[in-house]
Amino acid sequence: MRVTQNMLFNNIHRRVSNSNVEISKYQDQTITGKRYQMPSGDSLNATRALGLKTKQANDIQYGKNVDSGISYMTTVETTMSSVVEILTEAKTVSIHGVNAATAPEDRKILAAKVDQLLAQLYSLANTRNESGEYIFSGFKTSTMPFDPTDTTYTYAGDTSNIQREVSPGTKLTVNFAGSQVFGDGITSAFAVLQGLSDSLNASNPTTDTPATSGDITGGVAIADLNITTGVNDTLNLSVDGVGGSITIAQALPYGSAALLATEIQTKINAIPAYVAGGISVTVTENAGVLTITSNSTGITSTVNTIGGNAATNLGLNTGVGVSTPGADEQISIMTRMGEVDTALTRAIEYHATIGARMASFDDWKSRLADTDITTASLISQAEDVDMTEAIMNLSRTQTAYQAILMSSANVMQMSLMDFLR
Repeated sequence: MRVTQNMLFNNIHRRVSNSNVEISKYQDQTITGKRYQMPSGDSLNATRALGLKTKQANDIQYGKNVDSGISYMTTVETTMSSVVEILTEAKTVSIHGVNAATAPEDRKILAAKVDQLLAQLYSLANTRNESGEYIFSGFKTSTMPFDPTDTTYTYAGDTSNIQREVSPGTKLTVNFAGSQVFGDGITSAFAVLQGLSDSLNASNPTTDTPATSGDITGGVAIADLNITTGVNDTLNLSVDGVGGSITIAQALPYGSAALLATEIQTKINAIPAYVAGGISVTVTENAGVLTITSNSTGITSTVNTIGGNAATNLGLNTGVGVSTPGADEQISIMTRMGEVDTALTRAIEYHATIGARMASFDDWKSRLADTDITTASLISQAEDVDMTEAIMNLSRTQTAYQAILMSSANVMQMSLMDFLR
């Protein structure tokens, strides 16, 4: 093949041009620190980097969602902590109020304290976050959940969950409905505190129902009952929560229900555990029907039969004999105290729940931070050049370029006389 001068010059031009392109490429890499300036310069890494940047942008938004959720729940947690404190204080007030030694005027002071606690509870229930949204109204964030003037204590919000998306398909709830935390209607914490205030104002030790004793009354009348050893002579029972058992003396028959009542009373009051604990009973009969009554009073005063082969014959077996527990004085305040305790337990449960949710959000925040570092590293691998390698490539290319120029200069200086020699 004949190589013409024109072909030689074109080849030199092509080599010089290619060297210039490579020098420009490596110069750009050393100046910018990037593998490529346009996606076409490295389509594989450009596509990879684009996907990673899209993920990074999504993760940044998820991070903002997590921060928003933490901010929202911080308000909820702080509010719930105060709710627990208020209901705990209300319980303490009810304990003072139920004491029979508390004077009526002191109960009115306690009632005023409960009124203050109720006002604070309404304020907490209607808390708004930094965006001005009611935090206990569900999706109805512009609606006040509880109206202090509403005597029905009706919840005005809804039960929808406000959520934050923290990853594709994963959403975490940040709120509680007010009806969950405070209840709704006559069973709400507001109704309970109002009821406690009313009871404290109305209660008076001189007129309140006195404490009563627990008892059990037989369901059938007995007459001329034969008590036979080993057949129907044992009775197991519980008095004031303490179990005991007696064996009735044999009689064929007992002359009267009254005599049998006396026998049972004597035996029960001789049970060692009862003697040691100061527990005793009175056993009476009316028209042949036996009644065993604890000699203690109050809500811990109870009598129950729990077995024995004589229970059926005496009419005291389960389902026939009627057991009635004792009642304490200041019954209305006692009832309210139990209701306050229920409201407090509910608030404590939700307070604990919000703590668990915040821990979950903290975990996601940490996870997204780690992911962001990993993603940034992968983007750097796809975009950033190895500077040492780029400098070496630039030096190598420049050296080759100089060599091409020198050899080209020699060729360009050749004349017709050079070829004729």
